[in-house]
Amino acid sequence: MWNEGMIINLFFQKHKKERLLWELSTNKREEALKSLHDLKYVKKEIMHPIPYYTEKYLEKELKKFGNFTNVYYMGLSYTGMLPLKKAIERSREEDEGCIIYCGEGIGYCHTDHEEGAPLAYLLKVKNYREIEKNYDCTFGTEGIEEWMLHE
Repeated sequence: MWNEGMIINLFFQKHKKERLLWELSTNKREEALKSLHDLKYVKKEIMHPIPYYTEKYLEKELKKFGNFTNVYYMGLSYTGMLPLKKAIERSREEDEGCIIYCGEGIGYCHTDHEEGAPLAYLLKVKNYREIEKNYDCTFGTEGIEEWMLHE
């Protein structure tokens, strides 16, 4: 199953990975989640700026890279598996920003925002297979709470 560790290993700079993983497992969790979303520790070479799309258009753009149905969502209010559409809807409610991992090295993130639209990025990781092989990357509804599937 995908988890926070895989997200950190896929998207974040090497010198920050160990510290972020440690903070996520301690009472500094909320602080760590907030720091993730200013994006200063995300690998710059995988970040591709995109407009802050509408929900429907973002879903369409992400599906150009694969038939993603269930994704891993990492935000301050929730972390775990969600259907893609629900993850995008939830992302619009996150003032602190969020990260969505679709699979196959493709992700989306946006920064926190107080005024105007946040900065949004498509994330593309080329060596994702090397990282994913350490995680059970089964697809389907496993890990998604029942109420989220039928909302």
